[in-house]
Amino acid sequence: MIAILSTKKLSRSSKDILFEAGIHCRDLAFIKTKSISFELKTTHEILLFTSKKAVKSVAKSKFYSSLKGKKCLCVGNKTGKKAQKLGFNVLEIADYAEDLIAILAEKYNQESFTFFCGSIRKDTIQNYF
Repeated sequence: MIAILSTKKLSRSSKDILFEAGIHCRDLAFIKTKSISFELKTTHEILLFTSKKAVKSVAKSKFYSSLKGKKCLCVGNKTGKKAQKLGFNVLEIADYAEDLIAILAEKYNQESFTFFCGSIRKDTIQNYF
């Protein structure tokens, strides 16, 4: 039997699928996140979210009402769906940061962005800017 360790808690249905495939899975929540307060002196035309947690953090902030409805770009379908649900105008969703960079270079190279992300991340988008 194959065994894997998931660093994220899995749903019962996901565990069942793995079990049926002959895979033993142990799931533990290794990463804990929390939103932190932040200040915004200015925002740009388009918001850029790299995670669902970043969207949630903005939605909990005192700036949410002024940002709601703004155009945004998102990394990941879950991020995009959360942004849409919370009232942001999602223009693009890319599966990976590298894919979003290609879209930025092709379609949005004259735009300015306000970038929301977590502190534990790859610097892929940050390095692009």
